[in-house]
Amino acid sequence: MACLPQLADDCHYWCFPLSPIDPDGILTPLGALGIAYDSTRDQLDISYCQVGCGAFGGVVIAYDPDTLAPIGEVFRSIDSYIGGLGYDPSTDTLWAGGEDRSGFKVTHYSRTGTDLLHFSASVFGDGMEFIPAAVPEPGTFGLMALFLAGAALRFRKAKLNS
Repeated sequence: MACLPQLADDCHYWCFPLSPIDPDGILTPLGALGIAYDSTRDQLDISYCQVGCGAFGGVVIAYDPDTLAPIGEVFRSIDSYIGGLGYDPSTDTLWAGGEDRSGFKVTHYSRTGTDLLHFSASVFGDGMEFIPAAVPEPGTFGLMALFLAGAALRFRKAKLNS
């Protein structure tokens, strides 16, 4: 049985067992490949292929992050492996490493499994992470305004002196 490890605050190792049974029975036994935290729904999305990834196909299943109880299937692919996952909260979509008959790729998926965009990759993406762009702090805008005011004053002073 597959196991999702968790390191607790007190440095103890916990193991949450994951069922090897595909809800549709197609990819049984399942082998976990990737995981992403969906902050919009407070759930873990875990991607699977058949153990050993022999037959093309993959499935993403959602789990409760506290109990690891299955919530349900997010989507599946019948023609490619779905590897590492990264959740994009700004678009409510998943990025996934994977492989199909044409080779390795990175795919941008909707929550229903629609391929929104994909591009070739040189390796199987078994680890993905989506890092949103940093938003500047309010103090940054204040410093920028002060700089622009100083630059404008200096420019005006130079123009008056010439």
